[in-house]
Amino acid sequence: MRLVGLGPVVAAAVLSAAACGGDDGPRASSSTFDGPGEKASLPRGNEPVRLDPADFTTRIDHWYAQDAEGNIWYLGEDTTEYEDGELKDTEGSWEAGVDGARPGILLPADPKVGMTYRQEYYEGEAEDAAEVLSLDETANVPYGDFDHVLMTRDYTPLTPDLVEQKFYARGVGLVLAVTVSGGSDREELLTFDRANEA
Repeated sequence: MRLVGLGPVVAAAVLSAAACGGDDGPRASSSTFDGPGEKASLPRGNEPVRLDPADFTTRIDHWYAQDAEGNIWYLGEDTTEYEDGELKDTEGSWEAGVDGARPGILLPADPKVGMTYRQEYYEGEAEDAAEVLSLDETANVPYGDFDHVLMTRDYTPLTPDLVEQKFYARGVGLVLAVTVSGGSDREELLTFDRANEA
């Protein structure tokens, strides 16, 4: 049996550590959609991005780190893989500002169909990206039925045959993930405790 445990790196610690670094350290976090008629872009590939801790809010209505515009930033991942109850490796772990790793966007504040952005970047280890496919999907999972769901196509150049579709419900987050190429995995939201929301 193979178990994989994932956990986001504490955002405040990463922002504080990144503030001391060079080109990958904090600056302004004005990040907007680069589409028809728009002037700026969300981070893509290995493009540098600078984050200013002052641009982030302590009022989090999502998980991870949220800037004042509502973008949800992904600043690291602590990955541990177990096999037969024994630690196998921590491949895929990364922290923004360490060893060339760069922060990414988990969810943009104002998603538009066709928008593409990087979710994480650590060369050769973690290079996930996403494209917004729809803003009006439905998702039926054991926890319940959701309408007006955001659907993304998640992919990585590290394993180009692997493609997932992820479904995010407002006020809840990720409710469904389906591998549509390179596998047959399906993850569904079983329970959600609003009392424990940040």
